[in-house]
Amino acid sequence: MSLLRISGLTVEHQGPGGTVRAVDGVSLALPAAGTLVLLGESGSGKSTVARAVLGLARRATRTSGSVLFEGAELVGAGERALGRIRGRRIGYVAQDPTASLDPLRTVGRQIAEVLRRHGEAAGRRAARAAVPALLEAAGVADPERVAASLPHQLSGGQRQRAAIALAVACRPALLVADEPTTALDVLLRARVLELFARLRDTQGTALLLVTHDLDVARRAGGEVAVLSAGRLTTTGPASQVLGAAPEFPHVPTSGQGGGGPRVEGPGGGGPGGGGPGGGGPRHEGPGAGGPYTATSSSAGRGAHDPYAEDPPVAKEAAR
Repeated sequence: MSLLRISGLTVEHQGPGGTVRAVDGVSLALPAAGTLVLLGESGSGKSTVARAVLGLARRATRTSGSVLFEGAELVGAGERALGRIRGRRIGYVAQDPTASLDPLRTVGRQIAEVLRRHGEAAGRRAARAAVPALLEAAGVADPERVAASLPHQLSGGQRQRAAIALAVACRPALLVADEPTTALDVLLRARVLELFARLRDTQGTALLLVTHDLDVARRAGGEVAVLSAGRLTTTGPASQVLGAAPEFPHVPTSGQGGGGPRVEGPGGGGPGGGGPGGGGPRHEGPGAGGPYTATSSSAGRGAHDPYAEDPPVAKEAAR
C-alpha cells in the first residue's frame, strides 16, 4: 500500500473575480521511502497540492477528492487530527527557513519543543540533549553553537539545515519540501539534496519535493509529476521524464524562467512524446487518457491562479 495516495484532488479558491481552480483532478501515489517530485512553473498548482497534503487550506477554499496518508483520509479531517500528524508523521521544509523558525527563540529550544510536544522526549532535559544529534544529522557542522543561536545569527545555509532538523526531529514518514533550495547557491543546493537522500536511505523518510528547477528534479530522482495550470500532464521516472528536456512540455529550464522551448500537449506533435508501451513518460493532459488524467471541467478556471504558489503556513506545519 502507498504511504501517500492522492485521488482526484481538486482545489478551488473563491476570489473577487470568481472561482479559481488551482488544482484540477490530480491523482498521484508515493510509496514509503520513495521520492516524488512535483515539477512545474509558477502558478502550476504544485504548492497547492503540497498544502492539501499538509491540511493547510486557505480561507474561502474548497477541497475535494482524497488524500490518504498511512490509510487515513486528510481531506476534511479536523484540526486536532491533523495536528497529531503534522510535525510527527509529516515534516515540512519551506523555501524560506525563516518561515519555519521563530526569530525570538534559539534553534535548540524550538527543536526541543517539537520533541516534547509530540512525545518524542521524556522531559525538557532529554529533549535538549537530543538536539545536537538532530542538527548534526541534518548536516550542521557545529551543532552546539547552532542550537544556542537565534535564526538571524546563522547563515542562509545553516538556517535551512536547522529548519530541516526541525522538520525531521520526530522521524516523520513523509517530508514535504516546497522549493527548499531556491535561495541557496549551487553547492548548498547539492548538499541539501544529498541530505534528503541520506534521510531516505537511513530513516526511510519519503520525500515529496516541490520545485520549478529541472536540475533539482533531476538530482532528486525518483518519480516526477509535471503540473501545468493545475493539471497533471506527465508522470514517470525522472530519468525518462527529464530525458526529453528542454523540449519537454510545460517544464522551464534552469535560468530561463519558463521561457524555454515547449511542445504542445498530447496530440500536438513534437518531441518528448511517450505513448503507451513506448517506454517513455506518460503524457496525461486532457484527452490523453490514463490513470492520472484530469477529469474535472476547466470551466471557471482562470488562466493563472494567483494563490497557487503562495507558501503554506510553515510554522503551523512544523509544529
